[in-house]
Amino acid sequence: MKLNNKIALVTGAGKRIGKAIAISLALEGVNIVVHYNSSKKEAEETVEEIVKIGCKAIAVRADLRKPDSIKELFDTIENVFGSLDILVNSASNFFRTKFDKITVKKWDEVMNTNLRAPFLLIQHASKLMKGNDMGSIVNISDLCGVHAWKNFSHHGTSKAGLIHLTKSAALELGPKIRVNGIIPGLILPPPYMKGNIKWEEMKQNNLLKTDGSPQDIANTVIFLCKNDFMTGSLIYVDGGENLLGSKYH
Repeated sequence: MKLNNKIALVTGAGKRIGKAIAISLALEGVNIVVHYNSSKKEAEETVEEIVKIGCKAIAVRADLRKPDSIKELFDTIENVFGSLDILVNSASNFFRTKFDKITVKKWDEVMNTNLRAPFLLIQHASKLMKGNDMGSIVNISDLCGVHAWKNFSHHGTSKAGLIHLTKSAALELGPKIRVNGIIPGLILPPPYMKGNIKWEEMKQNNLLKTDGSPQDIANTVIFLCKNDFMTGSLIYVDGGENLLGSKYH
């Protein structure tokens, strides 16, 4: 896939990894739909950066927990751009909760954001991609979808589901639409771990003795979008963390 002048939707593109992905795609000449929920200011700043690069960009709010809001997001994309070439499911929530403290409400919130939303986004995106030569979908999963982590049962289950969804969607949507996934490791510390020595300990215990950056994930997204002979693939971008298993956490 040649990326110049393509149109991409990046969810959660106002900050952190989502923003790095959106900016990196724009540097390849891609026009960007910057999705956000509560980070309006950050999303508008991302749009400004993309416009300075020379690409088109719009910021669109959608609550991914609500199917109607997702539909409205795609109505806007169709009205503004007419089609879509790339979808990056980057947005997710990340809650740390003890197993016996996970309520039905919290379970549903995690599942609706991290698993049901990507499913609905893929459904809608595939309809806008059907008239194109090729479409590319990239899902951002998580290592706790591979290895069980304590206090992350709901999050890990949602991300394990996203890994399976990646394979299922690749099987269903080929050959014109490719679906791949990325499994990040230590990229950015979660809010509860900021200033915590635990992050530094985890870095030192990682196979490559360091953490990664949002740019490492963005570079992998670019690779997956360009490589037309990959679908249903999952790439670890984790400094070898996947080899260390659950005990690492």
